[in-house]
Amino acid sequence: VNDIIKDGFPKSLKLGILAFLWAVVLGIPLGVLAALKPNSIFDYFAMFFSTIGFALPSFFVATLLIYYVALKWGLVPTNGWPQGFFQFDDRIILPSFALGLFPMAYFARLVRGSMLETMQQDYVRTARAKGLPYRRVVGLHVLRNSLIPAVTATAPLLGLIITGTFIIEIIFSIPGIG
Repeated sequence: VNDIIKDGFPKSLKLGILAFLWAVVLGIPLGVLAALKPNSIFDYFAMFFSTIGFALPSFFVATLLIYYVALKWGLVPTNGWPQGFFQFDDRIILPSFALGLFPMAYFARLVRGSMLETMQQDYVRTARAKGLPYRRVVGLHVLRNSLIPAVTATAPLLGLIITGTFIIEIIFSIPGIG
């Protein structure tokens, strides 16, 4: 059993870390931009995307990605996995995106709600009344305080992603722990 775990865990860990990077790199900016433009078309699109990310299970998203992106359009291969831990190619895009869609939607909704709440605080109104530039108010006061819930949620989400990779590993034939 130790040999199987020793061979499979690095692949599962790599898949989980890449899915987490999708979530952070796309989810947080999506939530920030949606909060900066409330009740706009972009805000509605971002929240629709987040709702879809919550509603669809990862195995369904993986199946859709395989069918459309890989088979129908032929953009990326779906079989195989890079051998080394630090080797990357286009075979890791679809599984990591399918696994990272739920936390991406979670981060987008969390950051948007937190930023909208923070922008209503007295210290933000005071900073704007003092004449500070809008970018400085948003970057220094709003964003810094709004990311606290997102940072708090990262550790449990990372653990959830790494331990929940087995369904994606089975669908994409990744030789990980699953």
